[in-house]
Amino acid sequence: MSEAIGITFRPATLADADAIRAIIVDTKAATMPWLPVVHTPEEDAWWVSNILIPTTKVTVAERDGTIVGVLSYHQGMVEQLYILPGAQRLGIGRQLLDTCKQISPSGLRLWCFAGNTSGIAFYTSQGFRIIEETDGSRNEERSPDLLFAWP
Repeated sequence: MSEAIGITFRPATLADADAIRAIIVDTKAATMPWLPVVHTPEEDAWWVSNILIPTTKVTVAERDGTIVGVLSYHQGMVEQLYILPGAQRLGIGRQLLDTCKQISPSGLRLWCFAGNTSGIAFYTSQGFRIIEETDGSRNEERSPDLLFAWP
């Protein structure tokens, strides 16, 4: 794909599954420690390999050959966007979202946990707006969440 700020972006492959799982799990633990863990590491690994990579468009961000971020997208929905804490605020998330905006110029949606204040600030800064708030009864974590839309 493209390279900016020393980061390379490319489509994910099944060989990336372990790194993708680790980024999602580790980033959640570091940035949302209050979020319940609802799956075992084995369940997470199965989901990444058998659901996430095969059924969505997954892009990874690499720095010095190490995956530091991941975005998955499917039919106008940003399904996952996680950047390791040490790689945040470098423009990686913005560039990943910009790529999705180009693919889906008619609009994007994504869910963000209501307690994820840094995520809310980031998505708002990228032009997303909250269109729905829930009590969390529809997600596995049972944590209140927000549906964002762009434009």
